[in-house]
Amino acid sequence: KIDFEHYTLIIGRVYTGGVKVDQQYLTKENENNVLVLHLLHEAVVAEMFYTYYWGVYPKMTTDHITIQLVYEK
Repeated sequence: KIDFEHYTLIIGRVYTGGVKVDQQYLTKENENNVLVLHLLHEAVVAEMFYTYYWGVYPKMTTDHITIQLVYEK
């Protein structure tokens, strides 16, 4: 059971080359309302399609959140 008073659920998708995501983690830029979602992947394929991501993170206090995706090997 998730206590949404203490956690935020982030769900999204991006149209990109396909990746097999092994791990994901979130960092926050201090001056902005920007969250960076790091997707660690094993391989990239040439096909283009939607990649879906989600995660449960400590409660966000901002009303407007911008997500940046960063793919890392």
